[in-house]
Amino acid sequence: MRVYLDKCCYNRPFDDQNQARIHFETEAIATFFDLYKFQGWTLISSEVIDLETDDDSNVERQEAVRLYSDSAQEYIYVDERIGGRAAELENLGFKARDALHVACAEGAHATVLLTTDDQLLKKANKHKALLRVQVENPITWIERGLQI
Repeated sequence: MRVYLDKCCYNRPFDDQNQARIHFETEAIATFFDLYKFQGWTLISSEVIDLETDDDSNVERQEAVRLYSDSAQEYIYVDERIGGRAAELENLGFKARDALHVACAEGAHATVLLTTDDQLLKKANKHKALLRVQVENPITWIERGLQI
């Protein structure tokens, strides 16, 4: 299994854990990180993750995100092919950064892109027939028994 997490997943532990949904999403992401190497899954990171991390003014969050994203076995750069696909996705209504994440996940042949971003999930569900990667919330993914 090949898994791409967008920046929302990496940031989730820094959000208000008093909200049940946020807490459960954080736990689902932690479960992924507990299991992925043991299960032989491939974690994919990207230049987009690095750019978004560089833009983050919270140094503690930057360091934590880098720690986890640097553990990825694969890294994908934004090249002409990825940029072109992102432009196609933007034309479907995806936000620019979301389009880049989806294009990177597709370009890396990810099985799933995990995100906690409701707008991205809604847009991906609307256009799932046109996407080459499944886009899931980590809770939903865990609830389905990690069977993708």
